[in-house]
Formats: sequence, structure tokens, C-alpha cells
Amino acid sequence: MHPCMETWDDLRILLAVHRSGTLSAAARELGVNQSTVSRRVARLTKVFSATLLEARSGRYALTSAGLLALGSGPVVHRDVFLVIHRAMSRLRRIRAVCAFVEQALAAM
Repeated sequence: MHPCMETWDDLRILLAVHRSGTLSAAARELGVNQSTVSRRVARLTKVFSATLLEARSGRYALTSAGLLALGSGPVVHRDVFLVIHRAMSRLRRIRAVCAFVEQALAAM
């Protein structure tokens, strides 16, 4: 995987921790192990050379560096989701047309 893609994936994990407040809840949301979440946050912390999360009352909160690291993360996440959703919708339509053509050709 390209380093930029790894960083994007790590930012996605940081965003999940931010939303859920705990590593375990983020892990459940993402369908990964808690150790994976912890490892990815540590890697991202190393990339930015800054502490991105701090524990407050048993929950994690973003530090100012964490807020900067996420930047437009939620917006990017939404945009990527929309692109994938549109592509999948178009793919379903293409498959439906192909199935129709195959049936028409088989009937000939």
C-alpha cells in the first residue's frame, strides 16, 4: 500500500476514535481489533511527530495537533463515500444492462 493511502487509512481510524471516544468502540465500528486501532494511532502520531489524542475521563479527545491532523477528514470521508456510492450505483446499472443483453442474445 502506498504511504499516502496508509496515512489516509490511519486518519480514518483517528476519526473513528474521535467520534466514538474509545479505542474499543472505534475498533468495533471499523471491524478491526483494538490493538490495530492502537497501532495505527501510534503510527500516525509518529508521522505527525505530535500527540494526537489525550485521555480525559476514560475517553479519548483530540489534542490541537489531532484536530490539525484530521483537518478536513470528515469532509474527505464524506466525499470518498459519495464517489464510491455513485460508482457502485453505476456498476449495478451496467450489470443490469449486460444481463439484459445476454438474455436477449441467448433468446436469438
